[in-house]
Amino acid sequence: MRADEPMAGTFEVEEVLRVVPPGNLVKGMFFSRHAERLGDDFSAVQPRLADPPTRGRYLAFRDYPQHDYIRVYCALAKKVFPRLGLNEGARRIAREDFDVFAHSVLGRVVVALVRDARAALHKLPSVYDNVAPGDWGVSSRELPSGEVRIQFERLFGPWAYTAGQIEGVVLAFGSTPRVCVEASGDGRVCFDVTLL
Repeated sequence: MRADEPMAGTFEVEEVLRVVPPGNLVKGMFFSRHAERLGDDFSAVQPRLADPPTRGRYLAFRDYPQHDYIRVYCALAKKVFPRLGLNEGARRIAREDFDVFAHSVLGRVVVALVRDARAALHKLPSVYDNVAPGDWGVSSRELPSGEVRIQFERLFGPWAYTAGQIEGVVLAFGSTPRVCVEASGDGRVCFDVTLL
């Protein structure tokens, strides 16, 4: 799929949450913008969160449950993109993650070390380790065809969101991504990224 091709379909949030390991975490910096954009609608999501923000604010480098993150970004995707399926709404929301990361202290260091989209994609495994600690088993490698394969041994959550994150990285470096996704039922997901 190309970045300009809408993704069809939806997913059931509660079904996704049943398979996401409770130890998977996400830094607060990614929550903050969603909570702000939800505005008053955040109060409907907050009672369902396992670890709600302290005094209504997420702390940028504190870890929060991925379960909570999925609830928050899904609520925002439904609000901002009500006419799109949840897959496409989540994908579009996820494209903004790179910008949030790039403005963090760690992000500025990482971005200064990469020269293009291909190099940035190869940094994704270490970025995940730092900003979304969990049992992902993520790796990257070059394929003989020239694509970059980002592979998750255990991606328990909607892969549409992760596809959007990958697209956001590539777009931020001035390339156009085409992402082919291969998902197995055991959580293994491969994203083969062509830079156009």
